[in-house]
Amino acid sequence: MEAVVFERAEEMREIGAGISVWANAMRALQKIGVTDAVRAAGSAGVGGAVRLAGGERLSEVPAEEMEGRFGRSVVLMRPALQRALLAALNEAGGELRLGVEYEGFRQDDPGAVVELPHGREERCDLLVGADGLRSTVRAGLFGEE
Repeated sequence: MEAVVFERAEEMREIGAGISVWANAMRALQKIGVTDAVRAAGSAGVGGAVRLAGGERLSEVPAEEMEGRFGRSVVLMRPALQRALLAALNEAGGELRLGVEYEGFRQDDPGAVVELPHGREERCDLLVGADGLRSTVRAGLFGEE
């Protein structure tokens, strides 16, 4: 699969905090061959807790129980996850394009056309919107709600 990743940032910088990569995400990362790098960069043992808004704990599931029920999760720094993903992209012959602003997309029968600034377009078979909580790709599909 030929992959092109468009990133709004002008450069890749080591910013961000620690994140939890839960077991279901680890299974997805396994499909692209990056679980070893993620495990090496992080720590296992993510448990879970449900708390009220004031912080009172309602329930807790220890890390060992979570791993037994769902599989192994990993906690690591966001830049380490980005490095693992970038290495996999490079190894697969993919391309990272920095400083690219996404403006929208159109769907057609063979796939999608990604609309970029200055009238530029990129045709693709599949568009994945990994653009955060306020995803413009999701909004383009389903509206703002």
